[in-house]
Amino acid sequence: MPEPTELAFSRSLYTPEAVRDAVAAYQELARFEVLEGGDDVQVRVSDPDPEVNDLLDEFCNHVLFETVKQFRAVKEPA
Repeated sequence: MPEPTELAFSRSLYTPEAVRDAVAAYQELARFEVLEGGDDVQVRVSDPDPEVNDLLDEFCNHVLFETVKQFRAVKEPA
């Protein structure tokens, strides 16, 4: 079994909520452990689905998507 992959999402760019939303969206494709604290939101990814190519890249893109979506929701006029 391969070692878990550690990802770090800087709070200066990514929101913890976006990371949690992405984990929820991908929870059936791998095991995720989110550690919030300090300047980064850390994500440990293990047991990825071997049939999903580029899972980590897709997951990171989804975190970015969720962050942009949240920022746009805040900026939209009521």
